[in-house]
Amino acid sequence: MPQVVFRSIFAMLFLWIGPMVWAETPVRFDLGESYVTDRGQGIEVQLRLNRATAYGLRLRDNPMRLIVDLAGVEAQNLPNGFDRADRAQVVALGPAPRAGWGRLSLNLTAPMVVEGAVMDTEHPDLVRLTLRLRPQRRKNSQPISPQQAQMSRPKR
Repeated sequence: MPQVVFRSIFAMLFLWIGPMVWAETPVRFDLGESYVTDRGQGIEVQLRLNRATAYGLRLRDNPMRLIVDLAGVEAQNLPNGFDRADRAQVVALGPAPRAGWGRLSLNLTAPMVVEGAVMDTEHPDLVRLTLRLRPQRRKNSQPISPQQAQMSRPKR
């Protein structure tokens, strides 16, 4: 009988405390290793994160901008020098309309398309999301599809 009581108490504590202990930590930028810079005729965005997370990319007009939504990201103040690109006028980080997501927004000086989007997860504690944009060459140029974006697999 005492064994049954002990197991019941243990099960209740596990169900009550377990989710708090194993809850995922928020996604944070390593702001010293993250940047926005000009590369050739385009722009490179590199975000160092403390863990892998879901993300979405959008290019918008009026004003021309790149929007990067990241799951679990908390708003942080971007340091001076984060934006080193002449082709991105305003870079802002704040909450996204979707609950629990953060949004990085870059206002662009010219029409751009996404040339590449890669999340490197080789080192789980040092995840790197690299985005490359290039100038739009034709009026009907399309950005890459989500299937063309790559996510590397962790090595075991």
